[in-house]
Amino acid sequence: MYEKGMISVVIPVYNASEFIRQCLDSLLIQTYKNWQALLIDDGSIDSSNSICQEYSKRDARFQVISKKNEGVSKTRNLALDLCKGEFVFFLDADDYLLDENCFDKMILEMKKNEIDLVRIDYQAVDEKSNKLFINGNVKLRKKYYSRSLSISDYCIHVAMDEYFLCMNLLRNKIIQEFHIRFVDGCRMREDAAFLLTYLANSRQVIYLPNIWYAYRKHSGAATAISSIKIYSKDLSMVFDTLISLLKKNTNKDYNSYLEFFLSNIIVDLRGTEFFKQRYNLCKKFENKSFRYYCLKFACFADISLSVLNFLSHCINKIKRSIV
Repeated sequence: MYEKGMISVVIPVYNASEFIRQCLDSLLIQTYKNWQALLIDDGSIDSSNSICQEYSKRDARFQVISKKNEGVSKTRNLALDLCKGEFVFFLDADDYLLDENCFDKMILEMKKNEIDLVRIDYQAVDEKSNKLFINGNVKLRKKYYSRSLSISDYCIHVAMDEYFLCMNLLRNKIIQEFHIRFVDGCRMREDAAFLLTYLANSRQVIYLPNIWYAYRKHSGAATAISSIKIYSKDLSMVFDTLISLLKKNTNKDYNSYLEFFLSNIIVDLRGTEFFKQRYNLCKKFENKSFRYYCLKFACFADISLSVLNFLSHCINKIKRSIV
Protein backbone atom coordinates (compact mmCIF):
# COMPACT_ATOMS: atom_id res chain seq x y z
CA MET A 1 0.00 0.00 0.00
CA TYR A 2 2.85 2.39 0.85
CA GLU A 3 6.14 2.63 -1.02
CA LYS A 4 8.65 0.87 1.18
CA GLY A 5 11.36 3.13 2.56
CA MET A 6 9.94 6.31 1.04
CA ILE A 7 9.56 9.43 3.18
CA SER A 8 6.60 11.64 2.30
CA VAL A 9 7.60 15.19 3.25
CA VAL A 10 4.58 17.40 3.91
CA ILE A 11 5.24 21.11 3.29
CA PRO A 12 2.32 23.56 3.66
CA VAL A 13 3.13 26.74 1.76
CA TYR A 14 1.68 30.19 2.35
CA ASN A 15 3.49 33.38 1.32
CA ALA A 16 6.89 31.84 2.02
CA SER A 17 8.78 33.14 -1.02
CA GLU A 18 11.49 34.72 1.15
CA PHE A 19 12.49 31.41 2.74
CA ILE A 20 11.22 28.48 0.69
CA ARG A 21 14.27 28.02 -1.52
CA GLN A 22 16.43 27.32 1.52
CA CYS A 23 13.81 24.83 2.71
CA LEU A 24 13.68 22.92 -0.59
CA ASP A 25 17.44 23.04 -1.10
CA SER A 26 17.89 21.34 2.27
CA LEU A 27 15.87 18.43 0.88
CA LEU A 28 17.82 18.23 -2.35
CA ILE A 29 21.13 17.74 -0.52
CA GLN A 30 19.85 14.86 1.61
CA THR A 31 21.95 11.73 1.17
CA TYR A 32 18.73 9.72 1.54
CA LYS A 33 17.11 9.99 -1.89
CA ASN A 34 13.86 8.04 -1.52
CA TRP A 35 11.45 10.85 -0.69
CA GLN A 36 8.55 12.77 -2.16
CA ALA A 37 7.81 16.37 -1.18
CA LEU A 38 4.16 17.44 -1.18
CA LEU A 39 4.12 21.23 -1.60
CA ILE A 40 0.57 22.32 -0.78
CA ASP A 41 0.16 25.98 -1.69
CA ASP A 42 -2.59 27.37 0.53
CA GLY A 43 -3.57 30.32 -1.69
CA SER A 44 -0.28 32.24 -1.57
CA ILE A 45 -0.36 35.74 -3.06
CA ASP A 46 3.41 36.12 -3.39
CA SER A 47 5.78 34.17 -5.66
CA SER A 48 5.75 31.00 -3.54
CA ASN A 49 3.78 29.01 -6.09
CA SER A 50 6.04 29.88 -9.00
CA ILE A 51 9.10 28.91 -6.93
CA CYS A 52 7.48 25.57 -6.08
CA GLN A 53 6.67 24.99 -9.76
CA GLU A 54 10.29 25.78 -10.64
CA TYR A 55 11.54 23.08 -8.25
CA SER A 56 8.98 20.53 -9.47
CA LYS A 57 10.27 20.98 -13.04
CA ARG A 58 13.83 20.44 -11.83
CA ASP A 59 13.04 17.35 -9.74
CA ALA A 60 9.97 15.10 -10.10
CA ARG A 61 10.05 14.31 -6.37
CA PHE A 62 8.50 17.74 -5.74
CA GLN A 63 4.74 17.64 -6.25
CA VAL A 64 2.85 20.96 -6.19
CA ILE A 65 -0.85 21.21 -5.30
CA SER A 66 -2.55 24.61 -5.35
CA LYS A 67 -5.73 25.39 -3.42
CA LYS A 68 -7.64 28.30 -1.97
CA ASN A 69 -6.60 29.61 1.44
CA GLU A 70 -8.13 27.39 4.14
CA GLY A 71 -5.50 27.30 6.88
CA VAL A 72 -2.66 25.00 7.85
CA SER A 73 -4.77 22.15 9.27
CA LYS A 74 -6.79 21.59 6.09
CA THR A 75 -3.63 22.03 4.04
CA ARG A 76 -1.77 19.31 5.94
CA ASN A 77 -4.82 17.02 5.89
CA LEU A 78 -4.94 17.26 2.10
CA ALA A 79 -1.27 16.31 1.95
CA LEU A 80 -1.83 13.31 4.25
CA ASP A 81 -4.40 11.97 1.78
CA LEU A 82 -1.69 12.03 -0.89
CA CYS A 83 1.24 10.54 1.02
CA LYS A 84 2.64 7.47 -0.75
CA GLY A 85 5.59 6.82 1.53
CA GLU A 86 6.08 4.36 4.35
CA PHE A 87 7.10 7.30 6.53
CA VAL A 88 5.89 10.90 6.97
CA PHE A 89 7.93 13.97 7.89
CA PHE A 90 6.50 17.49 8.29
CA LEU A 91 8.61 20.45 7.21
CA ASP A 92 7.44 24.07 7.33
CA ALA A 93 8.20 26.21 4.28
CA ASP A 94 10.15 28.79 6.30
CA ASP A 95 12.28 26.17 8.09
CA TYR A 96 15.02 23.88 6.79
CA LEU A 97 17.13 20.84 7.62
CA LEU A 98 20.63 21.41 9.02
CA ASP A 99 22.26 18.07 8.25
CA GLU A 100 22.48 16.35 4.87
CA ASN A 101 22.38 12.95 6.60
CA CYS A 102 19.28 13.73 8.66
CA PHE A 103 16.87 11.40 6.82
CA ASP A 104 19.43 8.61 6.56
CA LYS A 105 20.04 8.61 10.30
CA MET A 106 16.37 8.90 11.25
CA ILE A 107 15.41 6.02 8.97
CA LEU A 108 18.16 3.88 10.52
CA GLU A 109 16.70 4.46 13.99
CA MET A 110 13.14 3.90 12.82
CA LYS A 111 14.01 0.39 11.64
CA LYS A 112 15.31 -0.61 15.07
CA ASN A 113 13.17 -2.25 17.76
CA GLU A 114 9.77 -1.48 16.23
CA ILE A 115 10.16 2.28 16.71
CA ASP A 116 7.08 4.29 15.64
CA LEU A 117 8.45 7.81 16.13
CA VAL A 118 11.94 9.30 15.88
CA ARG A 119 12.31 12.78 17.36
CA ILE A 120 15.26 15.10 16.69
CA ASP A 121 15.93 18.60 18.05
CA TYR A 122 16.11 22.12 16.72
CA GLN A 123 18.03 25.37 16.54
CA ALA A 124 15.94 28.54 16.52
CA VAL A 125 17.04 30.97 13.80
CA ASP A 126 15.96 34.42 12.64
CA GLU A 127 15.07 35.72 9.17
CA LYS A 128 18.73 35.65 8.11
CA SER A 129 19.40 32.20 9.62
CA ASN A 130 21.35 33.63 12.55
CA LYS A 131 21.17 31.43 15.64
CA LEU A 132 18.85 32.66 18.37
CA PHE A 133 18.43 31.11 21.82
CA ILE A 134 19.82 27.75 22.88
CA ASN A 135 17.25 25.07 23.60
CA GLY A 136 18.13 24.25 27.21
CA ASN A 137 15.75 21.28 27.30
CA VAL A 138 18.23 19.24 25.27
CA LYS A 139 20.55 18.90 28.28
CA LEU A 140 17.65 18.07 30.60
CA ARG A 141 16.85 15.11 28.34
CA LYS A 142 20.35 13.68 28.57
CA LYS A 143 19.31 10.54 30.45
CA TYR A 144 17.00 9.61 27.58
CA TYR A 145 19.32 10.13 24.60
CA SER A 146 19.01 7.46 21.88
CA ARG A 147 16.95 5.12 24.07
CA SER A 148 13.82 3.22 23.14
CA LEU A 149 11.09 4.76 25.29
CA SER A 150 7.47 4.03 26.12
CA ILE A 151 5.07 6.74 24.99
CA SER A 152 4.45 7.80 28.60
CA ASP A 153 8.16 8.13 29.39
CA TYR A 154 8.65 10.08 26.18
CA CYS A 155 5.87 12.55 26.97
CA ILE A 156 6.95 13.09 30.58
CA HIS A 157 10.72 13.16 30.26
CA VAL A 158 11.45 14.18 26.66
CA ALA A 159 8.60 16.10 25.07
CA MET A 160 8.31 18.54 28.01
CA ASP A 161 5.27 20.11 26.33
CA GLU A 162 7.32 20.68 23.14
CA TYR A 163 4.99 19.02 20.67
CA PHE A 164 6.64 20.46 17.61
CA LEU A 165 5.30 18.62 14.62
CA CYS A 166 8.26 19.19 12.34
CA MET A 167 10.94 17.23 14.17
CA ASN A 168 9.42 13.77 14.01
CA LEU A 169 9.62 10.89 11.59
CA LEU A 170 6.30 9.01 11.70
CA ARG A 171 4.85 5.82 10.24
CA ASN A 172 2.25 6.48 7.56
CA LYS A 173 0.52 3.18 8.35
CA ILE A 174 -0.44 4.44 11.81
CA ILE A 175 -1.64 7.80 10.46
CA GLN A 176 -3.86 6.17 7.84
CA GLU A 177 -5.05 3.13 9.80
CA PHE A 178 -6.33 5.28 12.67
CA HIS A 179 -7.24 8.18 10.36
CA ILE A 180 -5.22 10.67 12.38
CA ARG A 181 -5.81 14.16 11.06
CA PHE A 182 -5.45 17.76 12.17
CA VAL A 183 -8.36 19.48 13.91
CA ASP A 184 -10.23 21.32 11.19
CA GLY A 185 -9.98 25.08 11.62
CA CYS A 186 -7.35 24.89 14.36
CA ARG A 187 -4.31 27.11 13.81
CA MET A 188 -2.46 26.97 17.15
CA ARG A 189 -1.34 23.88 19.14
CA GLU A 190 -2.83 21.72 16.38
CA ASP A 191 0.49 19.86 16.36
CA ALA A 192 0.00 18.77 19.99
CA ALA A 193 -3.43 17.29 19.28
CA PHE A 194 -2.08 15.43 16.24
CA LEU A 195 1.04 14.05 17.92
CA LEU A 196 -0.68 13.02 21.15
CA THR A 197 -3.28 11.12 19.10
CA TYR A 198 -0.50 9.50 17.07
CA LEU A 199 1.38 8.50 20.22
CA ALA A 200 -1.75 6.89 21.66
CA ASN A 201 -1.54 4.40 18.77
CA SER A 202 2.24 3.87 18.93
CA ARG A 203 4.54 1.41 20.64
CA GLN A 204 8.04 2.79 21.19
CA VAL A 205 9.67 6.18 20.60
CA ILE A 206 13.31 7.24 20.32
CA TYR A 207 14.80 10.68 20.90
CA LEU A 208 17.98 11.79 19.14
CA PRO A 209 19.55 14.92 20.68
CA ASN A 210 21.03 15.97 17.33
CA ILE A 211 20.27 19.54 16.24
CA TRP A 212 19.17 18.80 12.68
CA TYR A 213 16.19 21.14 12.26
CA ALA A 214 16.27 24.93 11.83
CA TYR A 215 13.11 26.46 13.29
CA ARG A 216 12.70 29.99 11.98
CA LYS A 217 11.12 32.64 14.17
CA HIS A 218 9.96 35.76 12.35
CA SER A 219 7.14 38.28 12.46
CA GLY A 220 5.18 36.68 9.63
CA ALA A 221 5.12 33.18 11.14
CA ALA A 222 1.75 31.71 12.09
CA THR A 223 2.75 31.49 15.76
CA ALA A 224 3.62 35.19 15.80
CA ILE A 225 0.37 36.62 14.42
CA SER A 226 -2.25 34.93 16.56
CA SER A 227 -4.49 36.87 18.94
CA ILE A 228 -5.53 35.78 22.43
CA LYS A 229 -9.08 35.16 21.18
CA ILE A 230 -7.91 32.93 18.33
CA TYR A 231 -5.51 31.07 20.62
CA SER A 232 -8.23 30.42 23.21
CA LYS A 233 -10.62 29.06 20.60
CA ASP A 234 -7.94 26.82 19.11
CA LEU A 235 -6.89 25.60 22.54
CA SER A 236 -10.49 24.68 23.35
CA MET A 237 -10.60 22.56 20.17
CA VAL A 238 -7.36 20.83 21.15
CA PHE A 239 -8.79 20.19 24.62
CA ASP A 240 -11.99 18.67 23.21
CA THR A 241 -10.05 16.44 20.82
CA LEU A 242 -7.86 15.08 23.60
CA ILE A 243 -10.79 14.58 25.98
CA SER A 244 -12.33 12.32 23.33
CA LEU A 245 -9.03 10.48 23.04
CA LEU A 246 -8.84 10.09 26.82
CA LYS A 247 -12.28 8.44 26.90
CA LYS A 248 -11.35 5.91 24.21
CA ASN A 249 -7.77 5.10 25.18
CA THR A 250 -7.05 2.02 27.32
CA ASN A 251 -3.42 2.70 28.27
CA LYS A 252 -3.64 3.77 31.93
CA ASP A 253 -0.17 5.32 32.09
CA TYR A 254 -0.79 7.34 28.96
CA ASN A 255 -4.24 8.40 30.17
CA SER A 256 -2.61 9.67 33.34
CA TYR A 257 -0.31 11.81 31.23
CA LEU A 258 -3.23 13.08 29.13
CA GLU A 259 -4.97 14.17 32.33
CA PHE A 260 -1.85 16.06 33.34
CA PHE A 261 -1.57 17.70 29.92
CA LEU A 262 -5.25 18.72 29.82
CA SER A 263 -5.18 20.11 33.36
CA ASN A 264 -2.16 22.13 32.32
CA ILE A 265 -3.64 23.74 29.23
CA ILE A 266 -6.96 24.53 30.92
CA VAL A 267 -5.14 27.25 32.84
CA ASP A 268 -4.59 29.15 29.58
CA LEU A 269 -8.35 29.27 29.06
CA ARG A 270 -8.96 31.10 32.33
CA GLY A 271 -11.10 34.17 31.80
CA THR A 272 -12.50 33.01 28.45
CA GLU A 273 -15.87 31.65 27.39
CA PHE A 274 -14.24 28.24 26.88
CA PHE A 275 -13.07 27.78 30.47
CA LYS A 276 -15.86 26.75 32.85
CA GLN A 277 -17.22 23.61 31.22
CA ARG A 278 -13.76 22.22 30.53
CA TYR A 279 -12.48 23.14 33.98
CA ASN A 280 -15.29 21.07 35.51
CA LEU A 281 -14.14 18.06 33.48
CA CYS A 282 -10.63 18.44 34.88
CA LYS A 283 -11.90 18.26 38.45
CA LYS A 284 -12.43 14.51 37.97
CA PHE A 285 -8.82 13.86 36.93
CA GLU A 286 -6.52 11.91 39.24
CA ASN A 287 -3.33 13.41 37.80
CA LYS A 288 -3.34 17.21 37.68
CA SER A 289 -0.55 19.67 36.89
CA PHE A 290 1.05 22.13 39.27
CA ARG A 291 -0.47 24.98 37.25
CA TYR A 292 -3.94 23.53 37.77
CA TYR A 293 -3.51 23.38 41.55
CA CYS A 294 -2.30 26.96 41.54
CA LEU A 295 -5.31 28.10 39.54
CA LYS A 296 -7.59 28.81 42.50
CA PHE A 297 -4.84 30.62 44.33
CA ALA A 298 -4.03 32.63 41.22
CA CYS A 299 -7.67 33.65 40.83
CA PHE A 300 -7.91 34.61 44.50
CA ALA A 301 -4.67 36.56 44.50
CA ASP A 302 -5.20 38.00 41.00
CA ILE A 303 -1.87 36.56 39.85
CA SER A 304 -1.34 36.89 36.12
CA LEU A 305 -0.88 33.85 33.90
CA SER A 306 2.64 34.98 33.01
CA VAL A 307 3.69 34.83 36.69
CA LEU A 308 1.99 31.46 37.12
CA ASN A 309 3.69 30.12 34.02
CA PHE A 310 7.08 31.31 35.23
CA LEU A 311 6.66 29.66 38.63
CA SER A 312 5.49 26.42 37.02
CA HIS A 313 8.40 26.47 34.57
CA CYS A 314 10.93 26.91 37.40
CA ILE A 315 9.47 24.08 39.49
CA ASN A 316 9.29 21.71 36.51
CA LYS A 317 12.87 22.50 35.56
CA ILE A 318 14.06 21.71 39.10
CA LYS A 319 12.11 18.43 39.13
CA ARG A 320 13.53 17.36 35.77
CA SER A 321 17.10 18.18 36.74
CA ILE A 322 16.71 15.98 39.82
CA VAL A 323 15.29 13.10 37.78
